Parts: sequence; structure tokens; C-alpha cells
Amino acid sequence: MVRHAGQQANSARAYEAIKSSLVAYELPPGSPIPVRVLAENLHVSPRPVRTACYQLVGEGWAIDVGHYGFLAWNPDDNALLGLYEVSEQVLMSAIDVASMARSATLRSPGPVQKVHEDLWRQSLVDYDLATRTGDLFSAIVEVSGNAMAKNLMDECNARLHFLRLMESLHIDDANDELMALCELALVARHDALKRAVDIYFRRRYALLPNLVKLVPTR
Repeated sequence: MVRHAGQQANSARAYEAIKSSLVAYELPPGSPIPVRVLAENLHVSPRPVRTACYQLVGEGWAIDVGHYGFLAWNPDDNALLGLYEVSEQVLMSAIDVASMARSATLRSPGPVQKVHEDLWRQSLVDYDLATRTGDLFSAIVEVSGNAMAKNLMDECNARLHFLRLMESLHIDDANDELMALCELALVARHDALKRAVDIYFRRRYALLPNLVKLVPTR
């Protein structure tokens, strides 16, 4: 029992380490996941690392190539476009829930209020654009009360994190745009927020070909 618990803990550590590297594109798309190197760095046997890789395969973060091992998720243009589209749909649905309920569920205090305070208090150096965006979108969806939608948004945020870091290279007012979205969410101006979200994503759709070129390759 103790040994089993230890293996689970080691697998969990390996999972977090590998997923963090995938989110940050430290393991470029299509590159091998170095199981033995990771095992040595984590001071564990390769077995829990492989267990973590299989979990990541099931979640779509890695590719199982049999006796060749595992490869990092290799998204194409369509996959990334799909992630942006899902993010937009989940956000719009969450705003509709608040609007139809005729309630100020996006008002402070709450998740959006906390993000709003963080946006004003922390610099872009300490709180990068990608993290700011993910936090705001998750907060908006969280107040809808739909746990599945929140989990889906969190997954999209993780997969789009690197691209959002790159957005600032092409969108000069990206931070101001995010602040405007947060302000609208904070005062529960649902219709205006939906229009702003629509514009936000239209800009990303137009930029996607340029953003994809910045994704590291093996």
C-alpha cells in the first residue's frame, strides 16, 4: 500500500513536470519526451514517468509511438483554431447564463473582482499577458456555475498559453484590450462584453497564421 502510494506520488510529480514543459513549449511540438532523463532529474524510476506520459496521451498532450516512446503534442493550424473557437463559445455561453438569469453574477466580489485587482496591482513582468488572459476567462466562466465549462476553459487556457505570450508581439494594445474586457465583466454589461469578446477573437483568428509561425518546432 505504501509503495503504491509512493508510485502514485511520483507519477503525479512527473505529470506536473512534463505538462509544465509542454505548456511552455520547452518540449517543442513533435519532439521526443525524454523519459529516462526526466526520471533521473526527478530521482524516480522510468516507470512513473511513463505512467504520467500515458495519462498525457489520454488528455491529448502527448503521442504514443510504441517502442519509440512518446512525442510532445504537435498541433496544426486547425487544432489551434479549434481551441480559440472553443474558448470563445465557452465564454459566450457563460455570459449568456449571467444575462438570462438577470443577475449581476459577474459583479464584485467574486472571481472577476480578484482578477481585476491583480491586473491593476501586478506588472506585466510578474503577471504575463497569457496568465492574465487565462485567469480572466476562467473567472468569467467560473461564475456561470458550470464546472465542466470551467474545466474546459482551463484546458484551452493551458494549450493556448504560449500563443497568448506571442500575441503581444502583434497586438500593441493587447493588455489594454484585456483590461477593457475585465471592466465590462466587472460591471456585468453582458451585451457590451459579448461584443468585446467577439472583437477579441476576430483579431486572433486573423493573426493565427502569424502566431503559428512562432511556435517552436523540433
